[in-house]
Amino acid sequence: MTSDSLRERLAERSDYELLGILRRRDTSEWQTGVFPLAEEILRGRGVDVADALAPRHGMMPELDDDTIERLIRQLDEGVPREGAVVLQHDAEGYDDAHFLLTANRHGYLRLGIEYLKAAFAEHTSEEQPHRVDVDLSYIDGFEDQAFERREDVSPAPRKAEGISILAKTIIGVTIALFILAPLVVGAAIILVWVREMISSLFR
Repeated sequence: MTSDSLRERLAERSDYELLGILRRRDTSEWQTGVFPLAEEILRGRGVDVADALAPRHGMMPELDDDTIERLIRQLDEGVPREGAVVLQHDAEGYDDAHFLLTANRHGYLRLGIEYLKAAFAEHTSEEQPHRVDVDLSYIDGFEDQAFERREDVSPAPRKAEGISILAKTIIGVTIALFILAPLVVGAAIILVWVREMISSLFR
């Protein structure tokens, strides 16, 4: 494998995967030239490699992919699928949410397990190369969803809170004007009437 093709192959991997390669340094799986290339790619992404690989006192060591997959398999085999219920609703009454999930304990366990499995599921669609299959068909009440796994995904920009504040301010001012305008007009009419009365007294 040429250096360029090896770089392209490594560049497709996430920071987590590249750090795992550097942490294990398994020469039975990777040729020695992979490790400096992985470090170079990570540094190009702004990752402090030395700090990321440094052991943390009192913290559990980071799990490698094989261990994570083994744990997911144990969860998948140990938590039965029967009786899992998850319902989706519009989040009426919740100011901080757009939709609401209601589930029993079994439903949340199975939903979490299927999401974990998606991290290692194979990409199976040529037309949709990032799509992964997540089996939620056995969970009662949960609608079908499509799932993609890609490492170049970035968080969606959050809606600016200033817009909603501005809108509330405009609405408040408008309401105040509607309330105060008749009072102001009435006061002006009274002042004109009083002035005319005083003028007529001194004619």
